[in-house]
Amino acid sequence: MKKPNKLVKAGLGALVLGTGCFALASCNLEKLFIYGGSTINQDDIESFDGTNNAIFFSLYNYYGYEGQHFTNKWLGMNDALADHGVTVTGYEGQKDARKFKISIDQAKTDLPSDTEIYMVNNQNWDSGIQYDKPFKKYHPMAVISTCNGVEFASSPILSSGDAISNATMGGFSDAYREAFVNGSLRYLVAKYSAHILPIFAASVDAVDNGQAMKNADGTALRLSITNWAIQTLTEYDKMSAVDSVSKEHPTLRKLNVDEFFDKNSSSYGAEKLSKWVSDSSKENITALYNENGTNEAADKASYRTGKQIKCGIIAPSSVNDTVQKYIDYIKDYLAEAYNVTILPVGAVTSTNTQSVIAKQLCNQGAEFVISLQDDTERNRAAEICNENKVFFSIGGSCQNLIDYDAIKNLPYYVGSIGTSPEEERRAAKEMTEYYLQCMIKRNEGEDALKQFQIEYKKLDTTTTQQLYYAEFKKEEEE
Repeated sequence: MKKPNKLVKAGLGALVLGTGCFALASCNLEKLFIYGGSTINQDDIESFDGTNNAIFFSLYNYYGYEGQHFTNKWLGMNDALADHGVTVTGYEGQKDARKFKISIDQAKTDLPSDTEIYMVNNQNWDSGIQYDKPFKKYHPMAVISTCNGVEFASSPILSSGDAISNATMGGFSDAYREAFVNGSLRYLVAKYSAHILPIFAASVDAVDNGQAMKNADGTALRLSITNWAIQTLTEYDKMSAVDSVSKEHPTLRKLNVDEFFDKNSSSYGAEKLSKWVSDSSKENITALYNENGTNEAADKASYRTGKQIKCGIIAPSSVNDTVQKYIDYIKDYLAEAYNVTILPVGAVTSTNTQSVIAKQLCNQGAEFVISLQDDTERNRAAEICNENKVFFSIGGSCQNLIDYDAIKNLPYYVGSIGTSPEEERRAAKEMTEYYLQCMIKRNEGEDALKQFQIEYKKLDTTTTQQLYYAEFKKEEEE
């Protein structure tokens, strides 16, 4: 029987202790390597094996129209490309991404000389047309989507045999977690579900006071939260736990925002509320979530009492996981915390539009209506509520400036909350820049690519112990 030498035994012991593993059987050492004195999970480092210096941009079918959320996501991607000498034209008002014109100025770009950029229409659910054949032909290193990246690209990526990276703007769900587990999702831009609380609170406040809180210039609220960039399964699980709409321990409690609606508080008013909402980084919301784990009793003591008011909800007829979390949060926690009766949810269809549902909810006695459906009919729904002296608000989506300007002065329009088009543009640019840098670093060498990812994902801060490789040497049996 061959035995490891003493140095090997000591090295393994240090590795086990440093990684928090107390027995070799409980720790998969093949998944860990030592880099700069820190343990790094190999699954968190992308190799891009089998791929070329090509990126697919997968765009939803509303891009190209000024002010739209999907347009701003694409513009963020385009901002990053422009910084590297890539020019894209012909996208204004164009719903077919294949007609975009792409050129790379070799005199100005720092991208590898063989870089290729392709556009994909992801409104076609035939992934064979979109991905299977193109993957075999071009072998891209990444697919970057404005939305539905898992739904469209994950399965073709797993079938391709290449280490293609998948990046998308989306949310927390079982399908997205599984995609992180199987490696078919590598970069997720998400937002926390409980962010809708401030606009719900503002709507209740409007009913109680007979008038909506307004900005200093008399306009409706336009509240924007921060997108979260998530790149590892560990980080996904951590932030998914923070993204809670449970009645017992939600991410946000009523107690967290009461000061902004208390006229005797120094924090009262739209300006300070807006600032608080915008300070919603992963770190800030995680700290708030942890704090809310110990203040349930104080929160319940703050619950609104007195006259119960009625709330109407407008939602898509086909509800995804994100919208369902909004609805669950409203029905389970917010309804009790604010003493609100929730009317049956109005489901939007091609004929049962937002304006039709708004009228129905007004007739049912709703005192405020919150829309969770993002479409162009929303403004008409706000106008109908205003005509009926019913307050109207938007959750899950901060209005684009064009739609906002059209209704911002309506007395009964409370406002909107979500990620603004400007914030989505920033997050999309950041996501694209990451992959362009990966392309550049890979061209410099494997070590440069690895080091960039370690620093970008902050993987080298996971432990403080100094750990070292110990070389195995063959020894004869004693």
